[in-house]
Amino acid sequence: HHISTPNTMHRILSQITSKASFSTTKLSISETFQSIQGEGPYQGTPSIFLRLGNCNLECIWCDTKYTWLYKADQLQRIQKHNPDQTLYEKSKELQTVSSDKILSNIVNTKNIKHIVITGGEPLLHRDQLVIGIVKELIRLKYTIEFETNGTIDPKELINYKEIHFNVSPKLMHSGMSHSTTIKYPILSKFAALSHPLRSLKEFCSSLESQHIGATSVFKFVVDSESDLNEVIQLCDELKLKKDQVYLMPQGISSVELVTKGKWLAELCSQTGFMYSHRLHVVLWQNKRGV
Repeated sequence: HHISTPNTMHRILSQITSKASFSTTKLSISETFQSIQGEGPYQGTPSIFLRLGNCNLECIWCDTKYTWLYKADQLQRIQKHNPDQTLYEKSKELQTVSSDKILSNIVNTKNIKHIVITGGEPLLHRDQLVIGIVKELIRLKYTIEFETNGTIDPKELINYKEIHFNVSPKLMHSGMSHSTTIKYPILSKFAALSHPLRSLKEFCSSLESQHIGATSVFKFVVDSESDLNEVIQLCDELKLKKDQVYLMPQGISSVELVTKGKWLAELCSQTGFMYSHRLHVVLWQNKRGV
């Protein structure tokens, strides 16, 4: 008779638990699609986008309001700035999908190993994501990028070196108060993470990489030159290095982006901040699913 050793039993148990751990959760999905990442340090990277529903903020210029604008009181606040704005129907915009189906769709998409989880605010779904898909995607050798507003604690997600955060704190032009959008203890957690490109340099210059967890950059949507003072103040408070900070023009048309992008790129070249365009808007305008 074959006697199971503790190591064998441990392996069998871990296989059972790993298989069971990613098939039990459900996520509120707005859309999934293949495209290239249009923003930040991974700009141009072929990616699978997983856009989740709901947000804890209400930015007046948000270009994905269809993920969260479902209530009359929200509409009232938005209409003070955008009188033509109308409500979206939650039942038409969001669908509940099981994590195993999401994983199956991702795995069946050939040639792409980079996932962008966005929203809405994806960290509203943090716990379901960790249990449902993140650990399994990491096991399958995917890299995962989160696009977050920086108001929700990432908790254990910062421990995975395969995860990158694009943290986009909202400035005053978002129409929301500083106390609502800027959560210093949480932003400090993100600020302490390494820059993805710097991590590579560190790895190349040392026998053993110092980078053991997630990476992050901060990405600020800039509407006018006056926003820079707010950005500089936040960077000073969070002790951010300039190569960890991307400035991106606010706009939903290529004309608007080029107009704002020219002076913003010039400003970046003078100040040392990184510049990020919005490639998907230039290529496809304000179209969904790209």
